[in-house]
Amino acid sequence: MDSCVNNCLECFMACNDCVYNCCIGNDEHKKCLENCLICAEICSLCAKLCILEGDMAKKIKTLCVEICNICASECEKFEDEKCKICAQACRKCAKSCE
Repeated sequence: MDSCVNNCLECFMACNDCVYNCCIGNDEHKKCLENCLICAEICSLCAKLCILEGDMAKKIKTLCVEICNICASECEKFEDEKCKICAQACRKCAKSCE
């Protein structure tokens, strides 16, 4: 469970870094911006709920995996370093929360 929590927090930070240091002001990254904002929020929630280990945590983890994979796929379309780091963090988070 700890790896899921830690990876969610790392993904949260990577998504926010991508948003604020790559996507904002870049029209080409509009979809990336949206996905990273959503992914950051679900990862934050997932990290908090996974500590509780209840039924709700299982549902949020499933959603987190799906959203992380969507976000990673979008970030992988770009060559920017922040997008690459974000995509890697999303894939790692999704794998650990499966």
